[in-house]
Amino acid sequence: MKKMILAVVALLAVGGLGAMLFFVMRSYDNNTYNRRLLIHPASITAEAPAIAEYDGMRVALTSRNVTRVMEDVGRKSRDDVYLRPDYVAETAVKITFPDGAEYIVGLDPEDEQRCYILYSYDGSSLYYSTYKLATFDWVRKAVSPDGLYEPNTVLED
Repeated sequence: MKKMILAVVALLAVGGLGAMLFFVMRSYDNNTYNRRLLIHPASITAEAPAIAEYDGMRVALTSRNVTRVMEDVGRKSRDDVYLRPDYVAETAVKITFPDGAEYIVGLDPEDEQRCYILYSYDGSSLYYSTYKLATFDWVRKAVSPDGLYEPNTVLED
């Protein structure tokens, strides 16, 4: 009986330690994500702009519109998503920075009020969602040829 109780206590201890480690790592990932929201725009130069791709178009973003996109993908009210989510690929916006960071902003196929943010950089990936914040709509406006604050440049292939 003592061995069984000891095994249960050990199992609970390992499970608790694992859960604590998971939440510490997720907190570290969120802090890193927030710091990188500031770092990626710094990699933009006149020769190497941030590029948005959607609806078969490629658009070079202005710095003011990039700032708006970073505000949208950096919303504090975003939720963690632990597995790569499905999103509507046909309408998704892919934004690539010169330093290799990539954001994909897409709608949930089952709920148009939920937006997914898929972030990848330097071999790691993080996934987030926002709900009822029109994140997708604001990002689409900011990366459009007209831009949100000033016109962006449409790139010819």
